[in-house]
Amino acid sequence: MVATLDVLIAERPGQSIKVPYDDHEPIYFLLQRISLKLHGKIDPYPRQINLYMNGIPLPDREESIARYRIFGNLLTYRSTKAGDMMVYVTLRGKKIAFSCNGSDTLNRLKSMIAQAEFIPVDQQSLSFDGRELQAGKTLKQYHILHGCTVHLAVRLRGGGFAYIPSSVMFSDISDTKSVCKVEFSESAPKGRTTCHGTNIECECECTPDYQVICRKEFGKIELSVDSFKCPNCDGCQNIALVTVGFVECKYRFHGVKATGERHTTEWVEVTKDDCYQYFNPIKTIGWKRLVIESAELCALDKCSICLQPMSNTTSPNPCCGHRFHSTCYAKWNSSCPTCHLNQQLI
Repeated sequence: MVATLDVLIAERPGQSIKVPYDDHEPIYFLLQRISLKLHGKIDPYPRQINLYMNGIPLPDREESIARYRIFGNLLTYRSTKAGDMMVYVTLRGKKIAFSCNGSDTLNRLKSMIAQAEFIPVDQQSLSFDGRELQAGKTLKQYHILHGCTVHLAVRLRGGGFAYIPSSVMFSDISDTKSVCKVEFSESAPKGRTTCHGTNIECECECTPDYQVICRKEFGKIELSVDSFKCPNCDGCQNIALVTVGFVECKYRFHGVKATGERHTTEWVEVTKDDCYQYFNPIKTIGWKRLVIESAELCALDKCSICLQPMSNTTSPNPCCGHRFHSTCYAKWNSSCPTCHLNQQLI
């Protein structure tokens, strides 16, 4: 059964809707589903869409629902009308569209950027046509018209311009050459028992001679959100995540490296003959976000729009190969929702 959240609609007093969700998806995807429920389609360039928890806005759309701990709290959705022009902002090699009016101040544009990208207003420096823009002036005063591109640099507290995301150190699972087959042993040491599904290999101070295995079975885990306990001491304070292995399941990854590079895979099957499929941690890198998902070999995929199971005959998107219910995809915008989600996580 698909889990749902009750969301109040600010523009329709007293009305609420039920929206399907997945714990490990970003808030961005929940907002898209709300828009789809309300309007029957996704507006690719909304003016401003906000989600509030107990009256407080949730600014970081990259954060997962699980991390915000929104369960049992009051959620409110608010959207405003589109502006009369599109202004583009360049950030870390990508271009983001914002619906604006000529009378909007630079502070207003910075607020929209903060809500979309979680970059504090006081750390933003905007420039156009070779000069830095002053916050109190309007777009019209700077002759910023429909289709113009504004450049954004991010100030670090203490000086300089950069953007350094926090990250979790883990094996470089994007390197398929590191995958190896490990035979099972009846004499494996304590703490190295596997399970069907996902097995996270860790280092713990209580067991300095070898890595222990945190058995996570089937489902989704996110390295920066989920908790991991040593099977030997049952502690989680002195444990370091190293790599991952799988037993008799299918698995896939979705992540963003600390460098901003995306890594998404389709399902990979691990059969009984594969024994324990293990990613040798030859190289360790920083992950801004890494979601690991495993399922039984016979499990059906879920449509990432409605989260309902799909049959094996569902047609894929011809451009990228991601699969959805045809009726769901017809109501979406022209871009693949899964690929668009990947872009939002940079």
